[in-house]
Amino acid sequence: MEWPLLSRLLMVFRFLLSLIVGCFLLSFTLSSSSDDEEGIIISPFSGKPVPRFESLRYSTVNGRNGPSQRHPVVWRYQKKGLPVLIIKESHDWRRVRDPFGDEVWIRNTQLSTTNHVILKRTSELREGNSIIAILEQGVVAELHECGVGWCEISADRFRGVVLADDVWGWDLFEKPKFRLRIYR
Repeated sequence: MEWPLLSRLLMVFRFLLSLIVGCFLLSFTLSSSSDDEEGIIISPFSGKPVPRFESLRYSTVNGRNGPSQRHPVVWRYQKKGLPVLIIKESHDWRRVRDPFGDEVWIRNTQLSTTNHVILKRTSELREGNSIIAILEQGVVAELHECGVGWCEISADRFRGVVLADDVWGWDLFEKPKFRLRIYR
């Protein structure tokens, strides 16, 4: 009578072990970094798509090398509204790629869903055929919408359109192409 009981316990153990391994692999897959080839997934943590753009909620935000406050700060961002690309999530933390291509972990409470972009180069802000402002490289602006080849933004007291190629923060699969380091 002991052998059938032992056999059943072994079957239950194998089942539980395979269930645990399966859950681990599933959670690893869901939280892995999303590159261009992987496409967009819905995060089990936030229920939002990954990758996606968000922006810094405060004028000072710490970027860490891991998803907890025990990890050291590697960047101190000092620009409210700076757009970041969320590429990975955990329960309370987001792995982000900044406009300069660096990747850090930021606590989710430090991010805002308000859409912003950063100017990659000096650009003309237009309203119709008129130039209403010249925006310098590094300016952070609120994003309203983008169409084919253009984005409507607000910067300071001006609202108009710029060339979509002049801004970073709206195209999910654009690679950072400039190395501006004035807001770190």
